[in-house]
Amino acid sequence: MKSINIYSKTLKYYNFINLNKSMIKITSKDCFNHKKIYNYNFYSKKIFNRKKISMKRSMIEDNMDLENFILSNNFFFCFGDINEVMVNMIINDFMYSSLNNNFKDYCKILINSPGGDVVAGLALYDVLTLNNYKLNTIGLGVTASMAAFLLACGNRRIAFPNTRIMIHQPLGVIYGTITEIEIQAKELIFHKNNLNYLLSKLTGQSVSKIERDTTRDKFLTPLEAVEYGLIDNVISSNKTMTYKKFSYLKFSKLSMINWDEINNFI
Repeated sequence: MKSINIYSKTLKYYNFINLNKSMIKITSKDCFNHKKIYNYNFYSKKIFNRKKISMKRSMIEDNMDLENFILSNNFFFCFGDINEVMVNMIINDFMYSSLNNNFKDYCKILINSPGGDVVAGLALYDVLTLNNYKLNTIGLGVTASMAAFLLACGNRRIAFPNTRIMIHQPLGVIYGTITEIEIQAKELIFHKNNLNYLLSKLTGQSVSKIERDTTRDKFLTPLEAVEYGLIDNVISSNKTMTYKKFSYLKFSKLSMINWDEINNFI
């Protein structure tokens, strides 16, 4: 069955079928069903997150979509797995804002990610750090692996109180001939040493300590991350939290355990 493409701009100005641009595909049988076409237009706007918001700026009412509003306020999001697609989107937004002079000497990136591709993460690190703007990194939820590295690369680094931060050595699956395995193993070792060196510069810890700590997964609370040098402050209702050790977060209270009851089941 032949299919055609429907493209819909803001319904206030346009409501027509354009064969050259592709967003939503429907069958030719549906072309005569105007109600269905309207529904596709509605959902296409919802899918691509083109919600219209209204804001007052210098007593002038401007309409702009949510994405442009966020970019105009120098805010970027690093959510989900760090891979080529996600990193390219952030770099595109960053370059767009930079070329349009949207930055006011600094930019902010909110990170909630379990980590991901080392090469893609280093590409984002280079773009964010090798410029004239100050970078504020904000940790939220979980910032693990490469996400923790990106969190540490900011000029001002903060995290929410319940953020979990984890660092470890690079992971990789190697297969192929013996020669190919040897080449890939050397590449992994290079990335491991490079990340240890960069983390040492960012945290102030020695390379040997970074290497020891990243041999296995090392989980940190935001307050522990402050002491380690991964971040500078922890966000709270009183702006920042002072450092304090909470031993009960790591060890169970013996008084809370009924050992006699447990022994009855053994």
